[in-house]
This record gives sequence, structure tokens and C-alpha cells, in this order.
Amino acid sequence: MGTVAFYDPKNTLRIWTVFEGAKDVQARYCARLSLITKDGVVATDQLIETDAIEDLRAQFEQEGLVHLDRDPTDDPVIVEVWL
Repeated sequence: MGTVAFYDPKNTLRIWTVFEGAKDVQARYCARLSLITKDGVVATDQLIETDAIEDLRAQFEQEGLVHLDRDPTDDPVIVEVWL
């Protein structure tokens, strides 16, 4: 994944995608941050790992993020996203 040196928060949508059973992490759940800008989607190296999805949800709710259920066309390992 790429890293982001700078982004303009006023013109960038931050999306945390929550996965269950991702093969490249040890924990049961992980959340990965992506940024959407006018130039497209930028994957970041920000990753949160946990065995309890409730911990992720509590953190995102505390930060004021909005929960969206997975779309039926998403990869089955995607649980939900937070904006």
C-alpha cells in the first residue's frame, strides 16, 4: 500500500474499510484507511487490528464517523465501512 504525505481534509473523503479474516493480518478483524480525492482513491498504510469488532466500532463512533453496511457486491471479507 502507498503512503500519503499530504492530503487536504476539506477535499478528501476518509474511508475505513473493516475486513474479517484478511489473510495478511493476525487479528480476526482489521480496518484499513483509504482516501478519496479528486484524483482517485489512495490506499494508506494505516491499519487497525483487533479480535473484537466492537472495539473498532466504538472507536469510530467516538470519532463521529458514520457506519455503512457492506454492499452485496463487495468482496465477502468486507464487513462494513465507516466515513
